[in-house]
Amino acid sequence: MHVTLPDPAPMPEGLGPREPPDRSPALEAAMLISIIRLQAVLAPAPISIPRRVWHGIRRHFVVRFPEWWATAALLQFGWILYAPPPVFDTSPNLAVLAQWATEEAWGAVCLAVGAVHLLALIVNGSFPRFPYSPHVRAFASFLACGLWFQVTFGIWLSGIGGTGFGTYRLIFLLEVWNLVRACQDTGKVEGRRGSDGG
Repeated sequence: MHVTLPDPAPMPEGLGPREPPDRSPALEAAMLISIIRLQAVLAPAPISIPRRVWHGIRRHFVVRFPEWWATAALLQFGWILYAPPPVFDTSPNLAVLAQWATEEAWGAVCLAVGAVHLLALIVNGSFPRFPYSPHVRAFASFLACGLWFQVTFGIWLSGIGGTGFGTYRLIFLLEVWNLVRACQDTGKVEGRRGSDGG
């Protein structure tokens, strides 16, 4: 890459003639190397990905705590259903869920949706160049709302109820709240993008 020096600025009137600049390739290369070294010194040191993720989670953990809690509940519920021992055989209030799908299928879907939501929470705020984490959070909360609604509705249809009906209903309502908040964040991101003309 060949870089040439600009023409010298004109001398004010009354001053003598200016010496022509030295345009030797060696001098131009030395100046270019000096500029590159200066930029390297002044540029901030890159932050490693684990540190960036850790700082991103710490910055948003308090605000996103309801989403972290609901995601942990969904992952735990999915793991309990997916891993042995079987739960549907010993829980009559989940008998309706067993009619809709197998225990392993319920567990796998809950784990998949929980993993997507967990990934979105980890990326959220850690990588500013990826502006779609609110979109992924909203999508994952929407799917989680559907899962918790089916669990709550299935327990209600079983006619047994019990503490599970009240507990899962509260988790469903919490996930509805998370969905609303994620949609609000999505609107803010889209509003900023629209105001930037993008």
